[in-house]
Amino acid sequence: MALPDRFQMQFKDDPKLVAKYMRVAKIPAFVSKRRFLLTATVFVQALLMVFGFILVTVAVVNLLEIGEAYRGVVIPSALLLFAAGLWLSRYALREEASDSLLNRSAVTFTADATGIRFQSVHHEWNVTWHAVDAIFPIREATVFRMAGICAGVPASAMPEGLEKREFERICQAWRDAAQ
Repeated sequence: MALPDRFQMQFKDDPKLVAKYMRVAKIPAFVSKRRFLLTATVFVQALLMVFGFILVTVAVVNLLEIGEAYRGVVIPSALLLFAAGLWLSRYALREEASDSLLNRSAVTFTADATGIRFQSVHHEWNVTWHAVDAIFPIREATVFRMAGICAGVPASAMPEGLEKREFERICQAWRDAAQ
């Protein structure tokens, strides 16, 4: 049977499926634990901000020569307000991030004998078959692993008349031919 020239599909990314792609593709821990690294970075950043704020507050208290009675109130109050500000900014960033994950634009996926392409308003990936390490068929999608990252095409995006297994077989044939 002759291979088709190319496939083109459109779909919206599902954050739950993207997380599953990473588990299935066995992305190394340093990549799949990106959230941990981000949290650690934010924590260190917050510590630096807190210590810097303490130093500025102490300097201001000393410059203004606020009496001993008020020093015990000024510094803890300033730290409390600073912590509240950090919490609010972190909450706002988390809300914005979850909003962007849930409202992703449509992704156009194209596959042909030269490679695969994922394109949306936010990104564009052009990957030759040489760079595709593996293709993982899972019930909900077809996952492509490429040098420490992965991307998938949901089964629901398959064009009418094209079985998911046939699509995976053709992609694997293109990948094998390129190796």
